[in-house]
Amino acid sequence: MTPHALSFRQISMKTKVAIAFFFAATAFFILSDFLLFQKVFYYFDFEVQWIPFHQFVHAAWKSGQSALWDPFIMLGFPQHAEGQVGVFYPINLLLHWLPNQPYTIALSIYIHVVLGLISTYLLARACQLRRLASVHAAICFAFSGFIFAQLTNYNISLVAVYLPLKLLFITYYFDRRGTQHLLYFALVTASELLVSHANMSFITSTAAGLYFLLCALAKREHFTRDVGLFGLSYFLALSIAAIQLLPTFELLTQSDRSAGISYDMVTSYSLSFSEYLTAFFPLMFGSSSTAFTSGSSFEEKYFFVGSVGMLLALFGVAALVKRRDNKFIAIIALLGVVGLILSLGGNNPFFDLYRLLIHVPGFNFFRAPARWSLVLTLAAAILSGYGLQILLENFQCGKTLKALAWLIALAICAPLMVYALGWKDTEVQRSILWGKIIHPLAVDLSNLAGIDHYFYSVFTLLSPLAYYVAILLALAVIATIRLPARYAGLAILVLGMVDIFMVIKPINPRMPADFFANTPPHIVSLKQQIGIFRATSNDDIPNLSSVNNSVGAFYGVQSIKGYSALQLKNYIALRDQLQRPDIQDYVGVKYEIVPGNDSQFRIVERPGAFPRAFLLPRYSTYEDDSAAFAAFLKQDEMDRKSVATLSMYSVHLLGLAAHPQASTDDTFVEQSAAVNITDYENSRVEMRGETRQPAFLIITDIYYPGWKARVNGQAAPLVPIHGTFRGIYLKHPGAFTVEMTYEPMSFEWGMWLSLSGLTVAVLLAFGLHKATKNQTKPRESARRE
Repeated sequence: MTPHALSFRQISMKTKVAIAFFFAATAFFILSDFLLFQKVFYYFDFEVQWIPFHQFVHAAWKSGQSALWDPFIMLGFPQHAEGQVGVFYPINLLLHWLPNQPYTIALSIYIHVVLGLISTYLLARACQLRRLASVHAAICFAFSGFIFAQLTNYNISLVAVYLPLKLLFITYYFDRRGTQHLLYFALVTASELLVSHANMSFITSTAAGLYFLLCALAKREHFTRDVGLFGLSYFLALSIAAIQLLPTFELLTQSDRSAGISYDMVTSYSLSFSEYLTAFFPLMFGSSSTAFTSGSSFEEKYFFVGSVGMLLALFGVAALVKRRDNKFIAIIALLGVVGLILSLGGNNPFFDLYRLLIHVPGFNFFRAPARWSLVLTLAAAILSGYGLQILLENFQCGKTLKALAWLIALAICAPLMVYALGWKDTEVQRSILWGKIIHPLAVDLSNLAGIDHYFYSVFTLLSPLAYYVAILLALAVIATIRLPARYAGLAILVLGMVDIFMVIKPINPRMPADFFANTPPHIVSLKQQIGIFRATSNDDIPNLSSVNNSVGAFYGVQSIKGYSALQLKNYIALRDQLQRPDIQDYVGVKYEIVPGNDSQFRIVERPGAFPRAFLLPRYSTYEDDSAAFAAFLKQDEMDRKSVATLSMYSVHLLGLAAHPQASTDDTFVEQSAAVNITDYENSRVEMRGETRQPAFLIITDIYYPGWKARVNGQAAPLVPIHGTFRGIYLKHPGAFTVEMTYEPMSFEWGMWLSLSGLTVAVLLAFGLHKATKNQTKPRESARRE
C-alpha cells in the first residue's frame, strides 16, 4: 500500500527555500560561462535558426511591427505558425524584449533547467522519496544527457522539463488532493504547447496520458469520471494554446509534411542498444556533436543520467520488483519501458513496432524515435532516487555488504546484457564498442581539443571502462567505510554530481560572447543599399558571413534561403529552381555575396534582377497551382514579363474567362514596368502605380493563406500567380493604391479561443478555491468543538 504523496504545502518553508537556492546555484554553476557573458551557445541550429528567429522577433517588437510574418527568409514565412521560436510563450514574451538575444536564450535555458530540477524534486517527493533521494533524482533528470545534448535544439529541452511537472499534478490528483490539480495540469500543458515543439509535446502528452490511465486503473474506482475530467483538462489546455496551435495546424496543411512522412523518415534517428551503452560509458562515442563517432547525431542519441545514477536506478528496479511498495514509481518504471521500446524505432531487434505506428496519427508526422528516451530518462532518474533511498535503508539495517554485492552484480551484468542486445549492429559499431569500452588503454586525447575545463581533462584521459570501474570503486569505498546513512547518502549524492557534471559541463560547443555581435563589413554595406531587394550567397560561405539558411532574419536582409522544420510546399518547389539565374532574377535577387581577397567577402550587383512588384497584362489557365508553376518554369523571358499563369480555381475566383482570347496587343512591354513599393513592413506592403488596361499585379513574395488585399481601399481577391507568388487582378485602368496585409484567421480564431480558455480557467480556479474553502470551514468548526 503506497502512503499518501507529500504535497507541496506539506514541505516546510525552510526546506523549500534551501532546495530552491541549491538548485538555482547548481544550475548557475553549470551554465555560468553563458550567464556571465563569457560564452554563447553555438552549433548548427543556434546559428542558422534559433538566434536569427529570436533576433527577428526582438527587432519586430522593438520597431513596433508584427512578428507574425518574416519577410527575410524563404520569400516570406509565417514565423508565428512555425512555433519553435515560441512567439506566444509567456517566458519568451518577456525575454524577447531583452537586447541581447544569444544571452536571452542562455537565460531561458537556465530558467528551464531550474524548473526541471524543482519539478522532478517535487515529483520524487510526491512519490514518497525523502529529501536526499529526491535531490539526487532531480540532478539525474535535469542534468541528463537528453536535456543537455538537446540544447542544440534547445526548445526540445524546454518542452522536456515539463514532463515531470505534468506527472506531478496527475500524482497529486490521484492521491486525493483535489480536482484543482487537473486545472494546474491543463495550465502547465498549455504553457508547454506554447513553447513550442510539436514532436516533444506529442511525446510528453502521450506519456502523461498513459500515466493517468495506469493510475486510474490502479485506483479501481471512479474510472469513467477520472478519464472524463482528464479529457476536459486536455481540452482546456488545447483551448488556451489555440493561439499557437491553429496557425501551426494551418502551416502543417501547407507544408511538406501535410500528407505525413515515409517510414524511413519516421524511423530516422532511432536509438540502438549499443548506443544505450552511453548510460554506463558516457564517452564511448565522444563528447560532443563534433566528436561523436556512433554514425549519427549526438544531440539525438545521447542517453545519460550519470553512471552513479544508472547503477542506482538498476538497484531501484531490483528493489521495486522485490518490495512492490510504491505504485507511482512502479507506473513511472512502466513508462520508462515504453519509452525504451519506442526510442528503438526501426532498430528494435524483436519486432518492428513502427510498421504499425506509421499509421497512427501523430507518429506519422514526426521523426527521431530516439526522443522517446526522454520518458526513460525521467523514469531512470526517479528510480535512481528510489534506489538511493533503499540503499541507505540497507546501510541502516546493517545490510551493507549485501547491497554492495547487488550493486556490483548489476554493474557487471547490465552493460553486458545491453552489449549483447546490441550485437546485431554493424561491424563498425562492434569495433567501436571494443575500442571504446573493452580495451582499457583506449585513451582518446582528441577530446581535449578546445576544452577549457581542467577537471574534464582528467576525465577524458580515462578510458570509458576505467572511468566506470573508478565510479564503482568509489561507491564500494563509501559503502565499506560504514558512514552513518545520512553522511553516506551525502557522499553518494556528491559523487553522482561530480560524475554527471564532468560529462555534461563541456557537452555543448560554445563560442566567445561576441560571436554573434560583430556584423561583417560586407553585410553592413549590403544593409545600406537603397530599395526593396533580395540577396543570396553560395552555400560554402560561412553562415554569419552570408545570408544562408535563416541568417537573413538575423541581419534583417531579405534572402531567398531559409531553414525551418516545416517548409511550405510551394516554396520547396521554387527552392529547387532557385539556383537558376533567370529564376533568381525573377524573384528580385539584386545582390550576391561572393568570396573576395584575403579570405574576405564582397557584394556584387546582379543587373538582371526584376523589380519586386510589376504588372502582367495577360494570363493563361491550368488545372491547378502545381501545373501553373510548371508552366511558369517553361516560359521564355518575354512571357515572364507579360503572362500570369493561374489555376482554374483562381480564374473562377476572379470572375475571368476560363480560356482567354489571344491578343496581339504589344502594350505588355509598358505594363511590365515596376510598380512602386511605397511601404514594406513585416506584415504589410503598400504599392502605388497606374495601368492603362486591366492587368495582374504580382509581388514576388510567397503566397500563403491569411494575406488580404485592398485596391483603393476596397477588398480584392488575392490569388497565387504562377502557383507561388502573391497577386491581384486590377479590373479598372487608372491610378491605383494596393495594400496587402497579413491577417490570418487562424491567428484571430486562436486568439479568441485562448482568451476564452483563460477565462474558463480563471472561473474554474475561483470556483474550486471557493468550494475548497467551504469544505474546510466545517472541519475547522468541528475541531474547535
